[in-house]
Amino acid sequence: MAAPRSLHFETLAELASPRLDQSAASEFELFTRSQYKQRVLHASINGRPAKASSTVRAGDRIAIEYLPEIEISMEGQDIPLDILFENDDVLVVNKDRGMVVHPGAGNPDGTLVNAFIFHCGGSPPSPSANGDAAPSPDDGAAFRPGIVHRLDKDTSGVIILAKSARALEELAAQFRTRETEKRYLALCDGHLSGEGVVRGFIRRGDVDRKRFIHDDSRGKIAETRWRVTGMADADSELWPRGLSALVLEPKTGRTHQLRVHCLHLGAPILGDPIYNTRFRNGSPKIGNGTVLINDIPLMLHALSLRIRLPGESDPRTFVAPIPPDMLNIASEAGIGDAFLSISGD
Repeated sequence: MAAPRSLHFETLAELASPRLDQSAASEFELFTRSQYKQRVLHASINGRPAKASSTVRAGDRIAIEYLPEIEISMEGQDIPLDILFENDDVLVVNKDRGMVVHPGAGNPDGTLVNAFIFHCGGSPPSPSANGDAAPSPDDGAAFRPGIVHRLDKDTSGVIILAKSARALEELAAQFRTRETEKRYLALCDGHLSGEGVVRGFIRRGDVDRKRFIHDDSRGKIAETRWRVTGMADADSELWPRGLSALVLEPKTGRTHQLRVHCLHLGAPILGDPIYNTRFRNGSPKIGNGTVLINDIPLMLHALSLRIRLPGESDPRTFVAPIPPDMLNIASEAGIGDAFLSISGD
């Protein structure tokens, strides 16, 4: 059996850490700290060989050669996909709101990965220029669904998946070095104006560990550029705090980052059951025709992704249509044109 191919990444550390394995796990999110010894073949800090216990200082250049993650066997499922683009290396999908990206506790199947496996198994990619095609589930080899980045279950929009380890590493490297450009649309429950940048740190809450919070001094570095493109006045029973249409451009990709940053701005995203108190269980339902406040899903959509595909020199931009219910709510509030103008930028 051929030896497994290794992958390589190199980056500048953003935060100091008492241990290299801890830094690689928490900051760069390549693998868990417990997987470090099994998967790392060689590591260096500023060009010198480093142990798992080596100290990392902010600004250190870290290079790690590691083995790709061995995926457990997962079954493909015939789940419809809204495919925006496909070639031998990647699949670009407009993910439906409510679809989980990867199987896990509580979501063993019915995920984007299950659909991806079925799709690739039905029409395996042809070999690429260097012969590094991703095996299909029927080849007897381990097919590795390449999850380059993720979207929350309740976030819709553009997501890119890799069909091979080579494609995965090329795409993931662009996310690590922040070469990609991502734009999201959000309807926010509050009155905002202008534009700006939220910078700081994001960490898990001290009491509720499923909830993340903005912190000025500790956690993972997080940055989002925001711009208001439309505002509905606070003159109705349904929107007593006003309603704002935002374009969000995250420079980092932390868990719940955009949801946390909108809350920090004072206008949590409409329909957010975690960060918007009006949408938690027990909050009052306010009618607007047939629409009830608690029936509105998370109004966050990954509109576009600009990224360079493997083997290509220039980046491409992929755009996912705005969900009809999101556009309808914006239109009812009188700011639908703001969303349509964004999608046409």
